[in-house]
Amino acid sequence: MNHSFDELNERCYNAAADRWNRFPFPEHLCKWVETHLGGSKVLEIGPGNGLLAEWLETRGCRVECVEPSEEMARRCRARGLKVFQSTLQNYTPQETFDAVFAICSLVHIPKSETAAQINKIASCLRDGGTFFLGLIEGCGEGVEEAETGFPRFFSNYQKEEILPLLDKEFDLLEFAKGATPRTKRTYLLFALKRCCV
Repeated sequence: MNHSFDELNERCYNAAADRWNRFPFPEHLCKWVETHLGGSKVLEIGPGNGLLAEWLETRGCRVECVEPSEEMARRCRARGLKVFQSTLQNYTPQETFDAVFAICSLVHIPKSETAAQINKIASCLRDGGTFFLGLIEGCGEGVEEAETGFPRFFSNYQKEEILPLLDKEFDLLEFAKGATPRTKRTYLLFALKRCCV
């Protein structure tokens, strides 16, 4: 990935960290975790302020977080979470996990790298493990920002565009569209099961 994109994104998340001090998509994720999460070893990619990871730990999970933003990583550690300050591309997992959460984190990876990162996520999941994915609905990719004043790099997806990349490694369990406060974006939310090999 272009390092300037990484720097833009980190600048935004370091400066405006309070904006994401919320639990992502509770109306979907809480139910999906109840229904589909089997096992306790969890990887969260881009945990932000750590609210989801913290909630998972209160449910008996052992969560490992990968977070590129220095400020977000600091906030996660303040919650007692295990955090690697790194991009997904530079992260090397040391074990396999029962579940991986990537809720609006892969949106900052160029589309040319998406297939490789999905394969990487699949490789660190046990057979039958669960992948919870959130993407922004839309078309194209590039630097933009209408919310914080700090430009970020985004890749936007249509459901029909991302499914072929997921179908190689995962079976679809559930799909929903979501929204968050203060934004006009629509999000694509997936609960997926790692295909057994």
